[in-house]
Amino acid sequence: MLDETLRLSVISGDDAVLQLGIPKHMLGKTGQLGLLATCKAKASELPRQHVDYKSLLSVVGTPQ
Repeated sequence: MLDETLRLSVISGDDAVLQLGIPKHMLGKTGQLGLLATCKAKASELPRQHVDYKSLLSVVGTPQ
C-alpha cells in the first residue's frame, strides 16, 4: 500500500519555517493531487509565495 500522508516538517536551520512533504506518487498528471513539481539548482530560483501552514485547521500532530 502506498503512503498517502502529507507531512509538515521544519526546515533545517530554521525551526520557524515549515515545509510540506508530498509523496512522489501523489504528484504529476496521474497523481491524486494533480500537482506538478520541478527541481531548481538554486534556492534563488524558487517561487517566493508564502504558505502559512500553521493556519491550517485540519493538521494533526506536530511538525518534526
